[in-house]
Amino acid sequence: MAERDAAAQPRQSETRVADERAGRSATAPAGAGEPTARSKDRPRRTRRPARPRRPAPQVGDELRATAAAVPGDLAVACEDRCWTWRELDDAADAAAELSRDAVVGLGPVAGPGDGEKPGDEKPSHEKPGHEKPGHEKPGHEKPSGPPGSGFVGALSLPPGPAAIATLFGLWRAGLAAAPLHHRLADAELDHALRLVRPALWFSNDRAAEPDPDPDHELPAPSTGLATLSPAPCPAPSARDRPLVPLRLHQFPEVEVLLLTSGASGGPKAVGLSRAAFAAGTAASVQRLSLEPSDKWGLCLSLGHVGGLALVLRAVSLGCSIRCWPRFDAEAVATAVLAGAVTHLSLVPTMLWQLLDALAGRTAPASFRCVLVGGAALSPALLERAVAAGLPVAPTWGMTETASQIATAPPALAERRPGTVGPPLPGIEARAEPGTRVLAVRGPTLASMVVRRPGEEPKALPVDGDGWFRTADLGRADADGNLWIEGRADDAVVTGGVTVAPSEVEQAIQTLPGVSDAVVFGAPDEVWGHTLHAVVEANPAALAPEDVHRHCRARLSRARRPSTIRIVESLPRTPTGKADRAAVAKSGPKAAGGGTPR
Repeated sequence: MAERDAAAQPRQSETRVADERAGRSATAPAGAGEPTARSKDRPRRTRRPARPRRPAPQVGDELRATAAAVPGDLAVACEDRCWTWRELDDAADAAAELSRDAVVGLGPVAGPGDGEKPGDEKPSHEKPGHEKPGHEKPGHEKPSGPPGSGFVGALSLPPGPAAIATLFGLWRAGLAAAPLHHRLADAELDHALRLVRPALWFSNDRAAEPDPDPDHELPAPSTGLATLSPAPCPAPSARDRPLVPLRLHQFPEVEVLLLTSGASGGPKAVGLSRAAFAAGTAASVQRLSLEPSDKWGLCLSLGHVGGLALVLRAVSLGCSIRCWPRFDAEAVATAVLAGAVTHLSLVPTMLWQLLDALAGRTAPASFRCVLVGGAALSPALLERAVAAGLPVAPTWGMTETASQIATAPPALAERRPGTVGPPLPGIEARAEPGTRVLAVRGPTLASMVVRRPGEEPKALPVDGDGWFRTADLGRADADGNLWIEGRADDAVVTGGVTVAPSEVEQAIQTLPGVSDAVVFGAPDEVWGHTLHAVVEANPAALAPEDVHRHCRARLSRARRPSTIRIVESLPRTPTGKADRAAVAKSGPKAAGGGTPR
């Protein structure tokens, strides 16, 4: 700590944090330079004085490195408070100490996991002599790490400094971190805890409120839905015995457990290394020309792979982060218009709400990019965003790949609406031979997966050449740009014709007034299955017959929904995706209110 205390603080950094704390928009002291891609109609940005570029992101304690390099710079702004990198680093040390104390007495981390017999070996898809790091043959495992190594610490905190400090604190204590969405319902949280089986759990609902205390205490580790006292093993619900903590000794490289969205079924836990996130950061920096002077807006939970990737990217580069404990479109619009953020990462629903909040106002030229992923970006939404001065970078990614796989820079997205661009540097994607199912290969792949509560981790299924088969359908054009065409597990066969619901949804989304749509199949004695649509729009302004008429002009009979229902809002997962399973579970009656196709 002495070297940080003795470090000279750049006057510019002190002024920047003081401006933020006084409620003024801070002027970026570094040169972001020209954006990666710019519409011909957008004004040319003014180049700012160059700030020395930090080295390429490396695996390690990124927070410690950034705090040592720029201790007085603004790290996080959240509501009425600001934190410097030094303050955030100190908070992470405090979280590490709490975590170490909570796992004392858990026992050795080496040895077979629960439910395994000594000598059991996990299946390997690696060629002999080409084992992945951390997947060594039995008898050649890496030694255990610091106290807590091999166990999992969960955190269920809103986006903010407490969540970020806790994340790094768990790592410093030698635990894998399992960020969970902070707004999970009790049953969802119960399921999540059963998947990741943490040795301790940080949870504090009050963390969402600004803390006027400059010392800012972190939440204590929790072991129950309403308990904040440290203990080694959480009991998610009173009717069950305590969980046996998950051990990751077979996957020592895993330091992150994230839940998938579960939009098409139940979520599963995916284990990733920090090296995977570092590789993703380096590739994203190269694709979008990201700079330390960038100011990121954090609207996604750290339990969403896009939110966690944003935090690690910003910490690695030393970018400031402005966050909101819950998404507030008006507050985000205010920050965009004031120049308080230069980059955002949103799901399409959030982008719709942000555009409504902007209400025809145009983003300043200092705003460089909004990454949009998690669901398909409709052409209508892209057109509307561009008109509002928001350069959009559509991205395709997933939890199993540490977020981004492919990203289209804004100019490409405007020129070729619908593409997600080429794969990021170092990442490969292809359609499986004879199919449209996409497969991915590269350094960002996850290591393991837990599919159901109580199951032991299994290696991520890859073939002998390292390809991971996704559930997404798509193609690559002659220029190498990827086009996502739906999901293989959503295909519906109706009257002998195989239909991708996404194809129908995209057609419906081109109708003015439609913000989203879910199309699903239901069993039918005559057709095998019939298609049904639930459309998110204003029921007072749009009728089911309007959508039927729109579909008849654009889709063949086999691809038109039999019934259509208009709703003000679709059910959504905590990550903001339309909850397809919830919509389909209620059956075709939920999509009533229209004439057969």
